[in-house]
Amino acid sequence: MEKLEINGTVFSFDPEKTREYYRTNEVCDCAYCLQFRHTVRDSYPELAAYLARFGIDIARPDETGPIDLEDGILYTFAGYTVCGSAPEGADEDISIDVDGKTLQLDFGAGFQFPNSQKEEYFSLTVYDLYLPRVNVAEE
Repeated sequence: MEKLEINGTVFSFDPEKTREYYRTNEVCDCAYCLQFRHTVRDSYPELAAYLARFGIDIARPDETGPIDLEDGILYTFAGYTVCGSAPEGADEDISIDVDGKTLQLDFGAGFQFPNSQKEEYFSLTVYDLYLPRVNVAEE
């Protein structure tokens, strides 16, 4: 179990259990999620590495909030599940500089979006990811 302290709140997480969650978790196959899976890793490689520290697969969020724009798609949020624990009611926001942008992340305890995790978990949400539109075939 690893620990992360943010603003005095300690989050404990198990990267290997989280990786297993992402290996076995079903993903949405709508057009927006296909776009996300095919473009996010190349568009945000530093963010992918940051999330991998927790065991998160950046391309397999539990939930996204897409807005279709003329020249791409703005994902107002991408929500992820981290196997581990956070204090009851924990809700910590941080900013990180990755991939030439400042991104907002929210670490929160309890249910924030649909997921299939059966054990203890907390949520990690990334805000405002802009991705190009590409032609993708259904997986």
